[in-house]
Amino acid sequence: MRFSPRLIVYFVFGLLFLAMGYVLAPIFNPVMQSESGLIYADFLQYLTGVRIAILGNATQLYDLGLQHQVQVQLVDEAVGSAPVIAPDDILLFNYPPWLPLILSWMAPLSIHTAYGSWLALNLILLLTMLWALLRPYPLLHQCIGLLFILTFVPVLQCLQLGQAGILLAFALTFYWRWAETHPKRAANAFILGAIKPQLVLLPTIHILLSRQVPLIKRLVRYSFLLIAIVTLYFGPTIWLDWLELLQRMSAFTTQYRIDLTSQPNLRGAAIRFWGMEALFEITVITNAIFVAAIIYTAWLWRRPIASDRLRTLLFSRTAVLGLIFCPWLHPHDLALAIPMVFWQWPPNRGKAYGISLIGMQILYYTLPATAVISGGFAFLVFLLCWNFWLTHQSEETHGLTFDPAR
Repeated sequence: MRFSPRLIVYFVFGLLFLAMGYVLAPIFNPVMQSESGLIYADFLQYLTGVRIAILGNATQLYDLGLQHQVQVQLVDEAVGSAPVIAPDDILLFNYPPWLPLILSWMAPLSIHTAYGSWLALNLILLLTMLWALLRPYPLLHQCIGLLFILTFVPVLQCLQLGQAGILLAFALTFYWRWAETHPKRAANAFILGAIKPQLVLLPTIHILLSRQVPLIKRLVRYSFLLIAIVTLYFGPTIWLDWLELLQRMSAFTTQYRIDLTSQPNLRGAAIRFWGMEALFEITVITNAIFVAAIIYTAWLWRRPIASDRLRTLLFSRTAVLGLIFCPWLHPHDLALAIPMVFWQWPPNRGKAYGISLIGMQILYYTLPATAVISGGFAFLVFLLCWNFWLTHQSEETHGLTFDPAR
C-alpha cells in the first residue's frame, strides 16, 4: 500500500493538532492543584517580576519578601483562594532587570489572560521557527522533523510551564538565518536571547569574532540602550541587587523550588554522581571548564570560514557547547537545541538524519532525569558527537577551510 505525500501531510498535521490539544487542555490555569499541593507554572516567575516592576515598587524587584507577597496574590488570583505558601517555596524571579520591561504589556492583564497571551505568542513563535527550519527540506523530511518536535519533551514543557525556551530558539534560528545577508535583522533577533544571557554567551563570542561590523555595531547599540533604560527606570543600584541575588543563589540547594540535580548539563551530571556534599568543588571545576569552552570558542572562530556548511556546523557546535557547560540549565531550556538539530541535518542524507533523530529521542526517553547520565545530558552529548562526526565527514574539511580573502 502506497501513501501519497498529501496523505502524509494530512496525517502529520492531524498529529500536530492532537498534540497541541493535549498540551493546551490542562494548562489554561498557571496554578494547578494536586493531592501533593499546588503545582506552579514557571510563568509565575515572569509575572511576579512584571507586577513588581510595573505596578509595584520597581526598586525592590529582587526583594524576596516582596516577591513572596506578590506571588501569593497571583496564586490567589489563579485558584480563587488565599494559599499558604512558605517564603522559600515561591518561584524565584532572578532574571535580568530588563525582562519585566520587555514583558510590561502583561502588567494590566489578569493572570489567566496574561498566561493565555504568552502561550499564544509561544505557539506563533514555534510555528514560525518550524517554517524557517523545515522549509528547505523535502516533504518526507519535513514530516520527520515535525514528529520529532511534537514528541520533544522540552518543547511541551515550555508550553506547559510558560518558559522562554521557544523564544530563545526562535532568536537563535533567525539570527543565523540572517547573519550573513541581513545583519541588522540578525541583531534584532539575537537581542531576544538576552532573556537568559548565560545560554547564548558562546554564540555571543562568535559574533564578536565574526568581523561583521554592522551586526556588532547594532548589538553594541542595543546593549547600551538596554542598560541605559534599565538604569533610568530602576535606578543604578538594580544591577548590584541582581548580582547580589545571583551570588546568594549559589547557597540555595532546595529552597525556592530549586533542584540542582535535575540540570541536564555537565554540572548536573557531576552533582548526581558525587552528590550535593561536593557542590563547592563541582562548581569550581565546572566553572573552569566553562571558561575553557569560551577559550575554545574563540579559537574555533579565530579566522573566517569559507564554507557555508562548515560554518553552520561549527556555529551549531558552539551553541551546543554553551548548553553542556553553562553553569545553569533547566530541562526545558533544551528547547533551545531545536535549531541545532536541524542545522546538523545533512540536506542529502535524510535516512541517516531520521536514524539520528530516533536515537536522540530514545536516549531522552529511556534515561531518567535522576540518572548520572540523564536523558537531557545524553541528548546534548549525542548532538555534540554527531556534530564532530558530520564536520569530519564534510567534504569541505578536505578543501579550503578558512577564507584567506576575508
